[in-house]
Amino acid sequence: MLTNLLGNFAGLAAPVVFAATKPQIKHGSLTLQQYLQMGRHDGVYRGSLILPATTPTQTPSTSSNNAKPAPSAEPPTMKPISQLLSAVFLAGSVGAQPLDLVGSDQRLEVVIPPGAFDLAHATFPDGTPFVAAHWPL
Repeated sequence: MLTNLLGNFAGLAAPVVFAATKPQIKHGSLTLQQYLQMGRHDGVYRGSLILPATTPTQTPSTSSNNAKPAPSAEPPTMKPISQLLSAVFLAGSVGAQPLDLVGSDQRLEVVIPPGAFDLAHATFPDGTPFVAAHWPL
């Protein structure tokens, strides 16, 4: 009880501290002319900049083979893929195999699980709705 009394006593309590006010923003006042008059910090003059007469040539790296470009730098050689989709695959039925598409140059492979396509709003070019169960196989 004595500690509560002493703890509540204003003279023994920690002093009240208020948060600082918002700092004032000082905008830059250094102009280009003032900067140019300041000069170098160390005060040593190193002469004017002299550009080289010729630019150095790059030496080829001995670790890389520059004769054959990387596969990503070659022009694309893939052929278009045309794949018929079965109604079992489109419906996502149990036991349907995933669709495995491999590019003609063997660089790209895409595996699509059965039922991945949502064809609820799909239509044929003539406007008739697409229904996977009624599609002729």
